[in-house]
Amino acid sequence: MVKHNVVRTDKMAGTQLDTHLFSARYYANDTLTEIDNGMAVVIGDLEVGEREIFKATTPAANSPIAKVGLVASPEWIDDERLQNLTDFTNYAGESLRVYLLHTGDMFGVTEGCFKNAKPEVGQVVELAADTKWNNVKNATASSTVVGKIIAKETVGSIVYYVIKVD
Repeated sequence: MVKHNVVRTDKMAGTQLDTHLFSARYYANDTLTEIDNGMAVVIGDLEVGEREIFKATTPAANSPIAKVGLVASPEWIDDERLQNLTDFTNYAGESLRVYLLHTGDMFGVTEGCFKNAKPEVGQVVELAADTKWNNVKNATASSTVVGKIIAKETVGSIVYYVIKVD
């Protein structure tokens, strides 16, 4: 069975400031697409005909941090046979909850949310041309730096890598 990524919103500005919390649908190449929690997206314009649902797309490596969000929808699983957080995903066309990143935010994501080899505490987190976070030893000149991995924490069977936004 496919296991999905998991997110933890430890300290996010969007929990107190509604200007940092968005409803969106994810589009990959203009096609509504499934996306896991914990992934990076760019918040664009409102969808045509909508008042509150924005278009979320895949970031470029140099997307401005002011438009970058973290996908973190409530884990609603309607199949009683599926009981774990790793069973949840945001299906194509569903409305997502997206936290716009803000300096000082902290969140935890599972290993599958990273583009490179196994994440490590101290690594820089930056954008890539992907919804996955790029974890590197040193910042890349052509990429937008998001922050740094500040901790590795295990909760039950889930290992989270905690990112602090710079």
